[in-house]
Amino acid sequence: MAIVQCVPDSALLDFAQGTMDYRIAGDTFKMALYYASATLNTSTTAYTTSGEVVGTGYTAGGEILTSVDPVISNNKTIFDWADRNFTTVTLVDVAGALIYNSSKSNAAVLVIKFAAPISATAKTLSVTFPGATSTSAIIRLRQVNG
Repeated sequence: MAIVQCVPDSALLDFAQGTMDYRIAGDTFKMALYYASATLNTSTTAYTTSGEVVGTGYTAGGEILTSVDPVISNNKTIFDWADRNFTTVTLVDVAGALIYNSSKSNAAVLVIKFAAPISATAKTLSVTFPGATSTSAIIRLRQVNG
């Protein structure tokens, strides 16, 4: 069991088929938090409670993310969400997260593995996304020529 940072295979297919709406007024995306014992990887197809954190102030299923409209930059489509705060929580050893689409049968979108486990005791636990640029956005789809 492990958390492997990736875009799951099922999400890659969803990108190709255009089945999800990433715009601000589009589908609802959520972020759930997980212990290192969770199995989240390229085979993850949907949100699961297996390995999800349990703690004061945290609700199973996580929190809704605020989408940022996708843009094109340097031949890459950039997807982003606003940083997310889990307020007044007590959580120990949070090792990663799953972003999923609650509008589409809880379909998995992105697995995130934190650099090191994080904890919070009756305070805000913040997940900060990298800048929405062609070199650092959390999801970047690149055009390949030739």
